[in-house]
Parts: sequence; structure tokens; C-alpha cells
Amino acid sequence: MGSVSSRLVVESLRARPYQAAGTVVSAALASTALMTGIGIHQGIGREPSLQRLMIGLWTTGLLLIVAGIAILVLILEQYIEVRERTQDYGILSVLGASAGFFWTLLLQESLLIALPGTAI
Repeated sequence: MGSVSSRLVVESLRARPYQAAGTVVSAALASTALMTGIGIHQGIGREPSLQRLMIGLWTTGLLLIVAGIAILVLILEQYIEVRERTQDYGILSVLGASAGFFWTLLLQESLLIALPGTAI
């Protein structure tokens, strides 16, 4: 089953390259925003001035909003992917695929798309 799910994931990505690219960009944006927020928090220091603290908090807050929106886009893209492939999942189910197989398939596809985005 492992090679079958790998082939299904690769074929799915080939069939929808723009959706995969959008997901990669969303993952890159989310990880960049979160890492920048962590860097700002560490850069404020232990005893910051009020001005430095306020700038850091506002910037971190905005970056968290950006990261939240990017993660929401990732979730919606995966939801759309599942909705588009309902017929394929039905055929696999008739052929004997278990619920665990579907979760593995979705997880593999999500990781294959998200890992390059976080590496950027």
C-alpha cells in the first residue's frame, strides 16, 4: 500500500501544480512569519524600553495574524483537495482501502507540499 499511496500523491500534485504551488507559498509565509515573530520576541531583550516593547508587540501581533491567515489558507486548500477527490476516494474504498490509508494519503500529500514551503 505504501508505493500505491506515494504514486497517488505524486499524480495528484502533477494534476494540480498551481494548487500545490499556492500551498507551498502559504506554508513558507506561515513559517517565515512565525520565525520572525520569535526573532522579534528574542530581540526585545530582558529589560526593554516601553517604545521598544510596544513596537515588538505590535509587529509580533501582525505577524501572528499573517501566519494565522496563511495556515487558514492551507487548511482550506486541503479541504478543497479532499472535496475534489471524493470520487477517487470512493473508488479506493470499494477496492478495499481502509480509513487509515486515506489519512496516510492526506498526511503524505500535506507533508510533501508543506516541507518545501517551510524550507524556503
